[in-house]
Amino acid sequence: MAFDGRQSAAAAEIQRGVCRAMRALGHSVVTELSLANDRRADVVGLSPSGDIWIVEINPACSIFRPMANVPNTVPIATGSILRCLPTSPAT
Repeated sequence: MAFDGRQSAAAAEIQRGVCRAMRALGHSVVTELSLANDRRADVVGLSPSGDIWIVEINPACSIFRPMANVPNTVPIATGSILRCLPTSPAT
């Protein structure tokens, strides 16, 4: 995966790990994908069964709290899983 310099070192490390994990599950993976709603997905995976996984990466957990109230964050998602590293800042 090529990094465009917009990511912090922590975000780039997370992106590499997410991509490795998704590939281990058999997914085809792309990064920095432009979506139809003018947003950008950090990582998108297509599973062998055709499921689309969209992963939003941010090293700080606090960024995810307000996203629950934003209806157009990822309108095609059927669910979400939010995880943070134990060393991630809480705010």
